[in-house]
Amino acid sequence: MRTLTISLPQSLKAFVEQQVATQGYGNVSEYFRSLLREAQAREAGQRLDAQLCAGLGADSHPTNPAFWSQLRAEARRLIGATSSPAAILWPAGLEPHRAAIETLCREHAVRELALVGASTRDSTGPITQPLEFAVHLGEVGGEALARAYAKFSTALGTLLARPIDLIEIGSMGPTRLRRLLEQTRLLLYRVATGS
Repeated sequence: MRTLTISLPQSLKAFVEQQVATQGYGNVSEYFRSLLREAQAREAGQRLDAQLCAGLGADSHPTNPAFWSQLRAEARRLIGATSSPAAILWPAGLEPHRAAIETLCREHAVRELALVGASTRDSTGPITQPLEFAVHLGEVGGEALARAYAKFSTALGTLLARPIDLIEIGSMGPTRLRRLLEQTRLLLYRVATGS
């Protein structure tokens, strides 16, 4: 990772420290990364909205927040109705690694794996940047969770031969970062219900 130094007036510095302390961020860097990821996702969403509006013919459709919310809900419903592993669409840049990633998920008892944040923006072409993943490792906790997380993170990074950011969603509280990650998630692997 690269280091970026910023200067803040005391009032903003105090606000940032308060956000870190009360919103569940590990440190100031994590807070700023979440703000940047949120801005990236918002910009990507605006570009997607513009493309969808062009495709739908914006003059004939109400493209307000309620419309997009209903459209997303319907898409989630349709995806949920076909959530078998074969029905999950993978980004082209990760498709060649699909079988190996699914094998890693089974070996490491992963319940769910999703691409999140900015990594989901350009998911149709080759992957050329660090990848951000959300993982759910099930009902383990404490040191067992830390060990499982570290082993899976190392194995996934080695397999993809690139830096990755791996976040265990189940261990996060209800923070803005969690909401952002859940909004941008692109499901890659999920253990079938009842497994």
